Amino acid sequence: RLLMPNTMLSSIVSTLALLSVLSPGSSFSVTVFGGSGFTGSRVCKILVDKGASVTSISKSGTVPKWCAGEEWTNNVDWKSADLLSADDASLDNAVGNPDAVVSCVGVVGTDPDTLLKGNGNANVAAFNSAKRGGKLQRAAYVSVGSEVDACKENWLPEFFKSYFEGKIIAEKSAIDAMGGDATKVCLVKPTFIRRF
Repeated sequence: RLLMPNTMLSSIVSTLALLSVLSPGSSFSVTVFGGSGFTGSRVCKILVDKGASVTSISKSGTVPKWCAGEEWTNNVDWKSADLLSADDASLDNAVGNPDAVVSCVGVVGTDPDTLLKGNGNANVAAFNSAKRGGKLQRAAYVSVGSEVDACKENWLPEFFKSYFEGKIIAEKSAIDAMGGDATKVCLVKPTFIRRF
């Protein structure tokens, strides 16, 4: 069972479509960070269906099992890069100079350092690389919903503080990548996304 409303994915694509260039045959390029993951791969599919030129950046750089063999996957440039360990030049080479980026990068777990790096530092590296590409017009980031954030004081374990700190760092980095213009950033804030 899937706990991720299609409206969340549609809002990401709709925000990017504000550029009025997502039409069949478009040369509009979008890089999806975490594109081999649960959410990111579905974002890649929708973007391909809308006519965008799509690059997926993930640690594996491979097509996810759920969609292996589907025709749309041939229209994604699947690249491997570790956002936490790649040097700027290697990451910039993988990312290129996209018109827009979508970051679906995030981690859960119990180690505060892993939560901070995986939700914060990895996204900072991603958005910084996209900004260095010089063509960035829009950015989208899958963050966390306010109803989850409201639980951090009384319900969630203490180690989760780093999860929220990382998400805040990533949101700021997305806005910074757009020169501080928050109107060019779509912050999607779902509750936790997971498979059952």
